[in-house]
Amino acid sequence: MVAKPIEIHADALAELKSARRWYLERSESAADGFVAEIDRAIELTPRYPRRPGKRPRTSLEPL
Repeated sequence: MVAKPIEIHADALAELKSARRWYLERSESAADGFVAEIDRAIELTPRYPRRPGKRPRTSLEPL
């Protein structure tokens, strides 16, 4: 099966760039780690298109 190419919305890309700048102001290694994790997620997405992402528990979920 051929995976569809990943398309990143312009607003999401702007937010990623902003987040990278925020990390970079605090720690170059943290900024590098952040970018590496985003790259990893983008790389894995076509391999596992139906795998749900982790999401935090919310108060709307039953206990």
